[in-house]
Amino acid sequence: MIVCKLLEKKWLYRKFLLTIDGNSYHVEYHGRGAGYEYVALDGNAIAGGVSQPWFIPSFSFDIEQHKIVLNVRVWPWLTVRSLKIVVNGVEVFTI
Repeated sequence: MIVCKLLEKKWLYRKFLLTIDGNSYHVEYHGRGAGYEYVALDGNAIAGGVSQPWFIPSFSFDIEQHKIVLNVRVWPWLTVRSLKIVVNGVEVFTI
């Protein structure tokens, strides 16, 4: 069973609790890095890079044997337009 819950919402930042088969992980999107954005898993950066000239639209990483994709879109006025989390090809969260 996979459950994803939004825990925190700030300007260009989102924090989620992702539970996969009874194991819980904190997944964070950080988009305020002034040209650098990243995704953190349990406080450690695991995917990201330089976002020139615009924001990186997709981050891919693994949690154990599970393939995770976090897709994010940002408005020109620098707010999150949409964010989607996919686990093993199944959408588990979208805004």
